[in-house]
Amino acid sequence: MTDKQQLYRCREIPLTACGGGALKDIREIATATEQPVLQKSADFLEKMGNPYLFRVADTVVKVDYVGTRSFGEAMAALLSNG
Repeated sequence: MTDKQQLYRCREIPLTACGGGALKDIREIATATEQPVLQKSADFLEKMGNPYLFRVADTVVKVDYVGTRSFGEAMAALLSNG
């Protein structure tokens, strides 16, 4: 299980720190849609490793967001919408 400290460390990794080949391709991550949102979130985090830094095909993506929602709230909104 990923804890808050691990998520913080993942968020702080600079885009230049990883080669694209070392990152997970988000297109290959599947979650069971019939699961409750919390279970989908945990499953996604376990499979993804770093939810802030990943690939989409050959493109490296660094996610950063601002606002008042927590990571868990943002992830739940993402997973519940599709």
